[in-house]
Amino acid sequence: MQVSQDQFVLVPISSSVTGDRKAQRQGHNEVVGLGLAWAGRLGEAQPHPAHGFDGAGCSQPQGIPSSPSHFIMTVPNIVQSVPAPAAPQVKSFDDLDGLYESLDPETGETRYTTFYVIDNQDNVFFGQVLKERKLITPEEFTDALRLVPDEDIYPKVPPGVELTISTDTTIHRDNDAFYVKRPQMSSYDDAAEDREFMPKLLLDEALIMERITSGGPHPNIVPYYGCRVHRGRVTGIVLKGYTLNLHEHLLRRGPLVPTDRFMEALESAVRHLHSLGLAHNDINPRNIMIERKDGGIPILIDFGSCQPFGKPLVTLGTEGWVDEIFFTSEKEHDLVALEKIREWLVNPTFD
Repeated sequence: MQVSQDQFVLVPISSSVTGDRKAQRQGHNEVVGLGLAWAGRLGEAQPHPAHGFDGAGCSQPQGIPSSPSHFIMTVPNIVQSVPAPAAPQVKSFDDLDGLYESLDPETGETRYTTFYVIDNQDNVFFGQVLKERKLITPEEFTDALRLVPDEDIYPKVPPGVELTISTDTTIHRDNDAFYVKRPQMSSYDDAAEDREFMPKLLLDEALIMERITSGGPHPNIVPYYGCRVHRGRVTGIVLKGYTLNLHEHLLRRGPLVPTDRFMEALESAVRHLHSLGLAHNDINPRNIMIERKDGGIPILIDFGSCQPFGKPLVTLGTEGWVDEIFFTSEKEHDLVALEKIREWLVNPTFD
C-alpha cells in the first residue's frame, strides 16, 4: 500500500494503566488508560514529553506523547492498520466499570440495565440488556457490549492550547492515590442527539483545571496532575484520589474538625476561584472530599460546572444547595452554597 510522507500513522503501545471502579465512591465519574499514540510523519520518531514536549503543539500528531517506556518509530511507505479492539469478556460484576438500572417511574420495576467496560487501551464498551442486573448472565453482558466511538466521548486535543499531559503510569485499579475523571457514561444515551456534548464537558473541565492551577496548587482544591491523551484525544483528567466526601464522612465516621476551621478552609478555596474570575456553581457535600491526614479538612472537587463569571452553563447546580435555578456562572451561587453548608454542618441530614 502506497502512502505519502505527509500521512500519519497510529501505532499500538502497551500500558499497565487500567480503570478504577472505586472512583465512584469519591463522587466522581469514571477511570483511566493509555494505549495508542500518534506516531507522526512516516519514518520519524516522536519525543517523550521529558525531552522537550511542551503541550502547546499537542493538537498535531507529532506532539502527542507516547508511553514513557516506549520509543516509537514508523517504517517509511508502510501504513500499520489498527484493528478494532475486541470486546472484553465479562465474567462477573467486578469486570464492569459501571452498572445502573433504569426504573419505570410508575411501577418502580427495572426497564433495562446499562453497563460499560473500559479496557487497558482506554477503549469504552457500552451495553444495555432488558433485564434486572441480577438476572443477566456473564455471557449476556459480554454479547451486549459495543465499542463507543472515541469522537462520541473524548475531545481532540485543541491546537494552540497549553495542556498538561500526564505521563504517570502508576495508576491501577486498586491505587487510591489517583483518580481519573472520565466522561460520565451514564449520560451517553441522553447525549445521543448531540455527540459534541460529552467531549465538550471533558475538555472544558480540563481547561478550567489548567486555569485554576496555573499559579500553583491550593491546599483546599483537589491536586491536578494533567490529562491523559490517547489516540490524539483527551481521555481523562488525572487528580489526587480521596476516600470519602463530606456527606459520607459525617454519615460513617462522625464529627470533623471544628466547624469554623472547616468553613474557613473551604471559603479559602472559593476565594481562590473568585480571584481568578471563576465560580464553582455546584458546591455541595458530595463535591467536598475529606483529607483525613490533616484532621479532616475540606478539598473542593468537581469543576464540571466551574466557569468564568457571566458565562452560560451547560450543567447546573444541585437541588437543595441553590436558592433558585440559574443558567450563568456567578459568584453568588457559591456564597449561597457556603452558607447552606455551614447551616447543614450544625445538624446534618442524610437523604
